[in-house]
Amino acid sequence: MVSRAFDVLRCFADPEIRLGNREIAERCDLPRSTVSRLTLTLTRIGQLEYLPQDQKYRIGPNAAAMSASLMLSQEAHEPYRLSSGPMLSIGDAK
Repeated sequence: MVSRAFDVLRCFADPEIRLGNREIAERCDLPRSTVSRLTLTLTRIGQLEYLPQDQKYRIGPNAAAMSASLMLSQEAHEPYRLSSGPMLSIGDAK
């Protein structure tokens, strides 16, 4: 079930996207009843936010915070990278 929850969250890769259960079910190739239970749970824990006026969901504040935290953590642990310019062999240098 956890992998399906992540499948649902991946539908919201663009923070501006708004989706209903039917659209999520189609994108994830999951039954609508499964998507309905997942979106309810994900909304309760703040990973999704329900927009009653649109009857759609968007990414929730907890998912956005977790994503930002993960990005900062990855940046802090990445080794420094050299520029991706052309590589020279010893014989090429003059």
